[in-house]
Amino acid sequence: MPSRDEDAAENALEAGLRAEHADDLQRALHHYADAAIRGAGVAAIVARSLVRQAGVYRRLSEWDVAADYARRAHELAQGAGLPELHAEALVAQGNALMCSGRLEEASGVYQRLVRAATNDRQRGIAMQNIGSIHARKGDWEWAAEAFHSSRWLFRSAGYARGEAIALNNLGRLAHDQGDHAEAEGLLQQALAAAREVGDAELAALALINLAQVRVGLGKLAEALPMAAEAFGHFSVSENRWRQIECLCVLAEIAEREGQGEQARVHFGRARDIAQAIGARVELAQIEARLAPRQ
Repeated sequence: MPSRDEDAAENALEAGLRAEHADDLQRALHHYADAAIRGAGVAAIVARSLVRQAGVYRRLSEWDVAADYARRAHELAQGAGLPELHAEALVAQGNALMCSGRLEEASGVYQRLVRAATNDRQRGIAMQNIGSIHARKGDWEWAAEAFHSSRWLFRSAGYARGEAIALNNLGRLAHDQGDHAEAEGLLQQALAAAREVGDAELAALALINLAQVRVGLGKLAEALPMAAEAFGHFSVSENRWRQIECLCVLAEIAEREGQGEQARVHFGRARDIAQAIGARVELAQIEARLAPRQ
């Protein structure tokens, strides 16, 4: 029978999750740390707390901290013989590495996750992120195959949020390949699915991707409020990594409207954030846009 401290630790984990879903990330960290303290000595509770803290630090763009928490959770879960938590820790570790641009390291972690996964939800997460890495490298066919695989794995697991993520990734992939009509349909589905499961962060991501599609179609008046809304959400949730993407879309809109100086202001803000959080891939892309054209 659980002790009073274990019950308190479980309550703290639930309180942390509620705070995280409300985008109150500092409060979420407080509750997760409290859970680890109250559940000290119970490996499953401490490992879950570390995994959850890793996820919050990733959203705060503190990727080295996130990777460290995930590594500690991985070691604890593996040592205690907790295979499901071992896999969840690999998810958190891979996510932190991918966000920081360490794609090869992240790919290795996700390949390990494919082997360590205990259910289709975890396998779907592995395939989804493997697809994201392929997409960032421009390997479109491999990315599409991985995204479709993740979608069906999520459906098999009954993981609606995962299906919404897969739709969003497939929509973004279609946009990157220049198929605006396909992208529009997929991203509208992703936005509706994200709202249905009550995931404001995922809805904002679908919204900024839709804004990029509207820019590609020349519908700048429609794209601007979408990008501004997404930027507002990521500012409130302190997700600086996603703020970079929003600022770059706002810069492109300004550029197409002939507002060159405003575009440079947006790109400059995006560059400052990328430098501050060590977003190497994004920083290189922004520097290329800001470089004088020959």
